[in-house]
Amino acid sequence: LTAYDPIENETFIWSVPIEMKRTWVSVNPDDHSVNMTYQENDITNMLNTWQAELGDERSFLNLNPEKIIEDWEKGETADLMVQHDPTTYQVTSGESLWSISLKLGMPMYHIMEANEGLTTNNIQAGMVLDIPSRDILLPLPVVQNKRIVIDISEQRMTVYEDGDVRNTYIVSTGVSDSPTMAGVFQVQTHELNAYASNWDLYMPHFMGIYEAWPGFMNGIHGLPLLSGGGRLWASTLGSPASYGCIILDLGAAEDLYNWADPGVVVEIRR
Repeated sequence: LTAYDPIENETFIWSVPIEMKRTWVSVNPDDHSVNMTYQENDITNMLNTWQAELGDERSFLNLNPEKIIEDWEKGETADLMVQHDPTTYQVTSGESLWSISLKLGMPMYHIMEANEGLTTNNIQAGMVLDIPSRDILLPLPVVQNKRIVIDISEQRMTVYEDGDVRNTYIVSTGVSDSPTMAGVFQVQTHELNAYASNWDLYMPHFMGIYEAWPGFMNGIHGLPLLSGGGRLWASTLGSPASYGCIILDLGAAEDLYNWADPGVVVEIRR
């Protein structure tokens, strides 16, 4: 059995102990055919043990022992995904909903939806907030052999395929007044030349990765173009410059746009 955690980029591998498999095997004395009889209690106990090894706040997603047995009977490895449990967070003095959102890598509106009546104005020290599972930020099936890692402190992007580095790029992330959120997200949308009406500019090869607010998608794109024709931030790549998006030069943005399928995980580190 294998299980993959896309948030932590961690793979678990287990094998049924040979001593247990021996108890499942029977041989017909007449024709010497070999049969496997899976013991339900053995499998339930074993899966519970393996799940416990994931640690606190994680569990198997869509655990189905019958499907696992079906895979084994075909001689295949059973594959599962790991899910993260919802958590809680106690507000400390001086914290705002925005600062908590940035700290946890969870857009504010998700926290507000999980806490009825919560607003940016009524949050107080000592409150215990319900925090949704981080899996809420990965709404699409995960592409397991590709990953994009962005380091805000280094203003660098590293692109991985099959565990190997495919490319590294210089980027510009958000300025301090409008920072890029650190967290684990996912390529959700592709738009060849997206328009940002707030700033009257076009964003070539735009890939949306998280909604900072419903309907307002932050993402990865090439150097933006003002509607009047001026290209922004070409001379500042490698330093924070954007309003929250991750900016690449035009060639890198096009290459990444064509490579990153919907569902590729985007990990952003501080």
